[in-house]
Amino acid sequence: MEKINYNNTMLGEIVTEDFRAAEIFKEAGIDFCCGGKKTLTEACREKKLDVNAIASKLEDLHTQPHNSNQNFKDWSLDFLADYIMNTHHK
Repeated sequence: MEKINYNNTMLGEIVTEDFRAAEIFKEAGIDFCCGGKKTLTEACREKKLDVNAIASKLEDLHTQPHNSNQNFKDWSLDFLADYIMNTHHK
């Protein structure tokens, strides 16, 4: 499997590719929703976090089983927006 360079990838893109990344970002205090247009490097710099440590956690996701039956990419934008608001902006 090819290693992904997360450092210069937008947060929103990372979560879109693997929604489990949202939990990693939440634990680190990184805003991936409204701040999703920032790169991982920018977000870590702002929070004074080690970008390599966060990227390593993201890479570890690829070794764990992905048991989601939800394909967020197939949802309509209206439904997805409602889901995000109700799940992440309580």
